[in-house]
Amino acid sequence: MQIQWDSRFSVGNVQIDSQHQQLLSYYNQFSEACSKGTGKEEIVRLFGFLDAYVQEHFAAEEALMEKADYPLRPKHKVAHMDLKRTVAELRSQLQGDSVP
Repeated sequence: MQIQWDSRFSVGNVQIDSQHQQLLSYYNQFSEACSKGTGKEEIVRLFGFLDAYVQEHFAAEEALMEKADYPLRPKHKVAHMDLKRTVAELRSQLQGDSVP
C-alpha cells in the first residue's frame, strides 16, 4: 500500500518534514518490492535502509522534542518504541528468525 505525502503529515519543521518524506519514499519502494516479489535481496536492501533511517530519524526527532520541551514528548516516544519493536519483528522475519 503506497502512502503519499500531503500537508496533513507536516509537523512544521523543515528537517523533520524532509525526513518524513524520505521515510515515506523508502517505505513505498519497500512496499512495492514486496508486492511485486522483486526478490529477497532487493527487499532486504530496502528494509535495511528503512531500519537504519528510522533509528536515525527517531533520535533526531526526539532530540528536537527535548530541546523544544514538547509537551507530548512521552506519548510520542512510546509511539517510536512501538514502531521500533515492529521494525525489529519484521527484521527477524526477513532474516528467517522467529519473532520475539
